[in-house]
Amino acid sequence: KDRYIEYKVQTSVIEGNGFDLLAMGKPEGPGCYCYVNNVLRNVVDKLIKDYEYVIIDNEAGLEHLSRRTTRHADTLLVVAHNTPVALRAAQRVSDLVDELKIRTGKKLLLLNASVRGVSQDLLADLKLTLAGNIPDDEAVAGLSVSGEPVWKLPASAPAYKALQDLLNKVITK
Repeated sequence: KDRYIEYKVQTSVIEGNGFDLLAMGKPEGPGCYCYVNNVLRNVVDKLIKDYEYVIIDNEAGLEHLSRRTTRHADTLLVVAHNTPVALRAAQRVSDLVDELKIRTGKKLLLLNASVRGVSQDLLADLKLTLAGNIPDDEAVAGLSVSGEPVWKLPASAPAYKALQDLLNKVITK
């Protein structure tokens, strides 16, 4: 079973221009996925060695972390809206990473909307470093409506510029 699951993961990697993509689906039906998550953790550990940069994009929530499909991250980037409820959830993510002893280098917060209206005291209380914010952007909305990927954003779009700033903060050699 281990080799079959590893094979399925390896053959699911889509090779792109400048990056590869492994999209993971949701489990089908009820039941425990502990075995699959253990195999997945081992496969991810092997895949990581083949790449200079690896981004693991989890769905919102704590479940993926508690499954411990990764045990180390150079950078934990928590994305949240700029509301008190979302910022408290972001802090819970950070706390869970500590509790599970997932090793992280930097712990960053990315706000995915304008920062106006957020209490600076609330931001200051977080154990996450504010890396920036991706502003509301009509170009992103247009791509989303038409089903186009975000990498088709024009370089002049505010969100594109904000993402470039973020990359400069996150990627260190």
